[in-house]
Amino acid sequence: MNFNKLKKYTRIGLNKVKSNIQSRVFLRTGKWMPKAEKVQYTLSSKCNFRCKMCPSWEKGFKEKIEEYISKERMIELIDEMKTLGIREFCVTGGEPLLFWKDKIFPLLKHANQKGFYTHFVTNGYLLTKEILEEYNRSGGGHISLSLDALNAEKHDDLRGFQGAYQAFQKAVKVFNKGDYSNIKIKLNFVLSNENLDEVEKVINYAIKNDFLFFIQPFDLFDYQNRRTLKDKQKETNLWVQRKNYAKLRKVIKRLLELKEKHPEIILNSKKHIEDFYPYFTKELKDRTHNPCFGLIDRISIHPKGEVNACKFGKIYDLKKGSLTDFIQSPERKKFIQASLKCQIGCLIGCFYRPTFKDLLINGPRQLLKLVK
Repeated sequence: MNFNKLKKYTRIGLNKVKSNIQSRVFLRTGKWMPKAEKVQYTLSSKCNFRCKMCPSWEKGFKEKIEEYISKERMIELIDEMKTLGIREFCVTGGEPLLFWKDKIFPLLKHANQKGFYTHFVTNGYLLTKEILEEYNRSGGGHISLSLDALNAEKHDDLRGFQGAYQAFQKAVKVFNKGDYSNIKIKLNFVLSNENLDEVEKVINYAIKNDFLFFIQPFDLFDYQNRRTLKDKQKETNLWVQRKNYAKLRKVIKRLLELKEKHPEIILNSKKHIEDFYPYFTKELKDRTHNPCFGLIDRISIHPKGEVNACKFGKIYDLKKGSLTDFIQSPERKKFIQASLKCQIGCLIGCFYRPTFKDLLINGPRQLLKLVK
């Protein structure tokens, strides 16, 4: 067992428990507002894939790299995060590996040296032995790999790139052949009308390879326009269609059974999974809305250095101000209070947080899986 990893991950877990307790108090009293647990840095929206479920690559066409927040400024922010007690740093995109040498690796390496838990997201196309070796030597963390089907044609279609599945398999083969003891692989699966038959297959693949697994339902990523259920189903075939409701219910039932059997593999809470059915099949007004902890749990930094909060858009500029000032600002508290009452009803990853029960019961099992 790696005791340095055990110490790091135990600290992360205790921070999550503390934040969960603080959130309960804050919801009831408006006092003792939790600090963020993690920073999620969207380095760029530029991407080599054209995924059906993701609008990032279209944004990437409009972005100018010279306007991005600098590596040097991000290193300063990582140092500030440590002072603030934030212990988790994630890099996402777009496709982050387009910027591996110049920006991502120096940031992940610096964060690991400061004792952070780090991870990054990738579609796998650019993931190489050299990248895995560098990340592993720096201290590692986990890598989130996108996989929406074990059917190659289906995965390629959803990801808008011929050869996407082949690239994924190549990346996994390289990982499995090496000795990367500091890295875990997590599979990210986007549930949609087009891959209901693939869910259990991908979970079994994760179990077979000792990977982690996280599933989130397809989202339109449009927080300004309210749509009826009929409009959503008409606009895109990715939204679960009425004829597949029975199949969706079976998928969710099986997901819950597998969660019960493999809680250290499937990271979603039971509540998160149970909410998939009303999410796809009911009008917003007929659904129970849970508090959104996205703005409490994480700080989302966008390519230009802007702190961004889904429907609220840009709420702070880290090129001009400090992270400390933002976290302590009345504006952050105002946005958090507004987000807790949000009625958009999304179930994407930033919405998700483990329940208190999950942290206490399944947390130790996941901890042992990470450090063994």
